[in-house]
Amino acid sequence: MHKRQSSFIAVSALALAACGGGEIILPPPPPPLTLSALISLSTQSGNEPLSVNVGVSVGGTAKGPVRYLVSFNNGQTFEVDTISENSLYSTARTFNQGSHKIVAKVEREGLSATASSEVLVAPPPQLPVIVKFTATPVSIAFSITDSATIELEAQYSLYCNASGGWSGAKNPPLIEKFSPDTTSLYIIRCVNNNGFVEDTIKVTVSAPPSPEKRVTKNRMDSPVLSHHMAKVIYLLPRGATDCGLDTTGYLRVVIQNARFWLANKSIQKYGIGKTIEFDLFGGQFDILFFQSKYSHSEIMGPGESNAFGVIHNELKSYNLIRDSVKQMIFYQGINPAGHGGVAAWWGAIITGSGDECPQIIHPAKSTTLIHEYFHTIQFVDQNAPNHDNLNPGHTTDNCSDIMFGGNLAPNGICDGEWFDEIDPGGNDWYGPNVPIGVRNAMNDNPWLTSVTQADSLPGLMAKQVKTMSFQIQDTVLNWSKPIK
Repeated sequence: MHKRQSSFIAVSALALAACGGGEIILPPPPPPLTLSALISLSTQSGNEPLSVNVGVSVGGTAKGPVRYLVSFNNGQTFEVDTISENSLYSTARTFNQGSHKIVAKVEREGLSATASSEVLVAPPPQLPVIVKFTATPVSIAFSITDSATIELEAQYSLYCNASGGWSGAKNPPLIEKFSPDTTSLYIIRCVNNNGFVEDTIKVTVSAPPSPEKRVTKNRMDSPVLSHHMAKVIYLLPRGATDCGLDTTGYLRVVIQNARFWLANKSIQKYGIGKTIEFDLFGGQFDILFFQSKYSHSEIMGPGESNAFGVIHNELKSYNLIRDSVKQMIFYQGINPAGHGGVAAWWGAIITGSGDECPQIIHPAKSTTLIHEYFHTIQFVDQNAPNHDNLNPGHTTDNCSDIMFGGNLAPNGICDGEWFDEIDPGGNDWYGPNVPIGVRNAMNDNPWLTSVTQADSLPGLMAKQVKTMSFQIQDTVLNWSKPIK
């Protein structure tokens, strides 16, 4: 059969040549069909977890639908997908740490082709690790003796920052104690070059006790401790008798009388009432109790300056010294110098009678409170006409002046009780006739609050204010009746 076909072709060619057709050129055979595969990757390396867009395309001359077989586990199993002629295979994959071989097979018109590629995945970037972040206990009472201990341990961090109930840079491992006033969140963020991690713990604080109950921390109320005011503290040295002056009503009466006396006297003298703003809680004067770890002899030491340093530092260690507040401390102990009180810029110490608990609220306690408070606000100008240069901050012209310091000038007078009047001579720049350019100690002082009439003071004996001759009388303390 093959021979006959060959003879036929030869004879046909000769016949054509005899007819004048010239040389015969046969067309070349069609080229063989080709097929190739190509894998494209959005990325070939990175850190775990690594997301990669995988695409497979075909090349060559073969036409028609394409059958894609793609393996993502080194050719062990293949995913099959048949796609129309001009479509591409694509998928998105996430790879964990290691080397991953991708194999793609394509089939078209009986042909097949294979391609492979590799994805290399490194371990995930090492973020900081907070190994331990705890508070013990997580609930505390509203007391300076109750605290939560926070422990922090971290690895792979360059630094850690605190926020919320604490602040600043933290260098773990660390242990810190906190006694927040209210329920607080403590947040820590640890950072390195790969990013940061954050954690939060919560410390719950019980509600503060009611106003008549003893309290050892600042109860926050309206007005809050954020502006010019006085805060009364009943401070007990170690071993001293606790007279309960903060809970019996004694100190509340002293405060009431001081505010009322100052408002009444300033209205009488200047027609403009001034008084001292005290911290309130629940509408009552908020009095803080503090039990010192030092005895009376350790506090007083060689004298008043030692007492100020010891008391100031101890109160400050418990966050009880605030710049916007004058701390008026009623100290259950006797000042060896014989003074009723001493003052500094941050507050004053008003001394008591040692272990003897008072049964009478004497007016001197209220006027001493005013006197010492005036010292803290620099009430008497050093250039005032009757300034006591031997005892700065005092006056010399009249022993009844609330700021008389014990040194009576040669031309001075003593025409009444000590601390019974405000500037009886009317010439020590308290007002109203103050020289131009000189600070008016009464009207221009932000530490004094204006009142239009003394009976506007809450909880005071308002019915007596208009007599214009109100005197503080010795008051027998009623131990069974709370003072509003």
